[in-house]
Amino acid sequence: MIEVSGLEKSFGERAALAGVSFTVRAGEIYAYLGPNGAGKTTTIRILTGLSRRDGGTVRINGHDLDREPLACKALIGLVPQQTNLDADLSVEENLIVHGLLHHMERREISRKIGELLDYLEMGERRQAIVKNLPGRFRRFSISSLSATRWAGMWRSAATAISNSSCPASWQWPA
Repeated sequence: MIEVSGLEKSFGERAALAGVSFTVRAGEIYAYLGPNGAGKTTTIRILTGLSRRDGGTVRINGHDLDREPLACKALIGLVPQQTNLDADLSVEENLIVHGLLHHMERREISRKIGELLDYLEMGERRQAIVKNLPGRFRRFSISSLSATRWAGMWRSAATAISNSSCPASWQWPA
């Protein structure tokens, strides 16, 4: 769970964040949207420990970001705007590499890969080479592994996600 309360950050006289609060419960998909300059990137930089905040509290799975920054960082995943997949490896091979980079046990990785590829309706693409996949599948492959282990994950606002690029189980009303 991610709990943010009264988050504040200023740059000189300009307040980038003024009392931002939200909670993301386990299993929820949370969209953090806003126009350019609304403080989205500043919020993500604070939650990932890359920037200090001026006020407010952040707790990730019960860990206070100030007192336990390493525990918090271990629970956060980030899906960048540009893909971070190895184009010459299969979907499964990429997921194994990323799981190992995050110190997951091989059995846990194998189990979660199966669960997540089924959830994302990508089971038939397990052995597909990433460079041959449509873009919508590349966007979800790494975020899928991180989703069940980490408290949260974020993606760049520029990474297009729409109903047409999501599996049926992820559809939302228009």
